[in-house]
Amino acid sequence: MRNKDDEKVSVRWVPGLLSSIQNNSVMVAMMKLLQLYSANQRTFLLSILTGEETKVLYYNPLSMRESMEWRKLGEVLSSKAKVLQSTKKVIATLFWNTKTILMINFKPRSTTVNGDYNTSLLY
Repeated sequence: MRNKDDEKVSVRWVPGLLSSIQNNSVMVAMMKLLQLYSANQRTFLLSILTGEETKVLYYNPLSMRESMEWRKLGEVLSSKAKVLQSTKKVIATLFWNTKTILMINFKPRSTTVNGDYNTSLLY
């Protein structure tokens, strides 16, 4: 039975919820990481490797602001042709740790990206 002070609200949508099996797997992995950290705190963070993928344009022209030049009063302005941004893109994968970028890899077209592909980059 509804109370007069109750209000109807929408639940918050999230991209996806983990199943109980997935939650257990995450918990086991996190416990192992905590054990490793406890055993050797100094080198643990240095041993973490992470990665990211991003789309990179073949050609990305300067913006209007980036292409501005300093001129003295009365100097003739130079001309430049309008250049359009490239429609072709390539996927770049970057791997880094706490100290430096370890690898930048540009994927060939029509390459399937999955765990096996990324593992092959590292080994």
